Amino acid sequence: MIVATGTVSSYNVDKKICHTGGDRAMPSYRKSAQVDMTHGSVLGRAALFALPICAGNILQLLYSTVDTLVIGNFCDTTALASVATSSQPLEILLCVFVGIGSGISILVSQAVGRADHDQLQKLVRTSVWLLFAASLPLTVIGFLLGPWMLRLMQVPADAMPGAVLYLRITMLGILGNMGYNFNAGLLRGIGNSSSSLLLLFISCAANIVLDLVLTGALGLGIGGVAAATAIALFLSWICSIFYIRRRCTELALPVLPCGFDAGALRQIVRIGLPLGLNSALYSIGHIFLQVLYNLQGSVFVAGCSVAGKVGGLANITVTSLSQATSVFAGQNLGAQSYSRLRRGGWLLPAASGLLSLAGGLLMAACCRRFATGR
Repeated sequence: MIVATGTVSSYNVDKKICHTGGDRAMPSYRKSAQVDMTHGSVLGRAALFALPICAGNILQLLYSTVDTLVIGNFCDTTALASVATSSQPLEILLCVFVGIGSGISILVSQAVGRADHDQLQKLVRTSVWLLFAASLPLTVIGFLLGPWMLRLMQVPADAMPGAVLYLRITMLGILGNMGYNFNAGLLRGIGNSSSSLLLLFISCAANIVLDLVLTGALGLGIGGVAAATAIALFLSWICSIFYIRRRCTELALPVLPCGFDAGALRQIVRIGLPLGLNSALYSIGHIFLQVLYNLQGSVFVAGCSVAGKVGGLANITVTSLSQATSVFAGQNLGAQSYSRLRRGGWLLPAASGLLSLAGGLLMAACCRRFATGR
C-alpha cells in the first residue's frame, strides 16, 4: 500500500481505490509485488526493492558469461575474441537504453507517489512510441555501420569475420532489448522489482538452452550464440508485455505505438538521456581499453574477456541499490515526503559506498587466491 501526502488521501492496492480530489481513481497493483518506499525503514525498503534487481543484474551478466562459456567450450580462442570485441558497441547502446528506462522508472514512481493516473498513462503510451521510434533506426544503423566500428577498434584480422557476424545478429535484438528495459522501468516505477526478475530468469534460461542447442548440438558457432541471445531478448520483451497487460491492466500498455505526449517525451528524454549518456561514457572508456587489448592479439583479448566478466560482479550490488534509490526518490518526491527524501539522500549513498568497497575487496581476494593457488 502507498500512502502519499499532499494531494493524495488514500491509495488502496487491494480494492483498486485511490481518490485525489474525490473523483480521480488511481490504478491498483498487486500488493505482494509492490514495495512502498514512502514509509518504513529507508534501508530496509531499499534493500527489499534492490534484491530482485541485484538478482536480475546477475542474470543479465550471465547472458554474456554463458555466451563466453559456450564459445570457450565448443569453439576456439579466435571465436572467443570475436564475441569479446563485438560486444562493446552494443554495450554503449544498452547503457543508453537502461538510462532511458531508469528515466521512465523515475517519472512513473513520481506519478504513483502523487496518484496522477493521467500522467502515468501518458508515460506508458509515450514509452512504447519511443521504443519503436528509436530501436528500429538504431537496428539499421548498427547493422550497416557495425563493420566500420569494429575496424575502428582495431579488431584482430582473424577475429573480424566472427565479430561482424556476432554484432549484426545481436543488433537484430535491439527492439527486444529496449522493450524489456522500458517495461522493466515501468514495473520498477510502480514499486514492482520482483516480476522483472522472473521475466529475466525465463529469458536467461531460454538463452542457455538455445546456446547449447544452436552452438553445441547444431554446431552453428558464433552465429548460433548470437541468434540465441537475440531470440532470448525478444522473449523477455514479449513476456513482459503479457505480464503487464494481464497483471497491471490499469497501465493500459499498448503492444504497438498509438501516439505520444510531447510533454511526457520531453520529460523522459530530459531525465533518461543524461543517465544513459553517463553510463555510455563509461562504456566508451571500455572501448578505448578494448582497442589496446585488440593490439595484443586474440589470446590476450580472450583472457581479458573472462577477467572482465568476473570483475563485473563487484559492481552489481551498487548498481542495484542505485536503481532502488531512484525509485525511492521518485516515490517520496511525488508524495512530498521531503524529510524522508533528505534522510535517504545521505543514507543510501553511504550504504552503496560501503557495499562497493566490500565487494571490491572480496573480488580482489578471490582473484588473488585463484591466481596463486593459495
